[in-house]
Amino acid sequence: MPLMLRPLARYVDFTGRSRRAEFWLFYLLIFLLTTSCVVGGVIIERTTQFPGSEIVFHVLNLIYLAVTIPWFAVMVRRLHDVEKSGW
Repeated sequence: MPLMLRPLARYVDFTGRSRRAEFWLFYLLIFLLTTSCVVGGVIIERTTQFPGSEIVFHVLNLIYLAVTIPWFAVMVRRLHDVEKSGW
């Protein structure tokens, strides 16, 4: 499994460790998904009469809903990797 998607596979695992690359590549994935949705919404809105901002709003809500728990889990595991508590 690619390092970028590993936090999604371990989404409820708050134990163990996450290396720096896994942590930052997961944030890169979230950034790329968010950016592509916003750019796609702007393109839809500029080229058609369809309100692209509404679509983007709903898609971004689904993305953020899907990555909220993995985001917290990878943060806690990264804190464990640098010898800190997840609390």
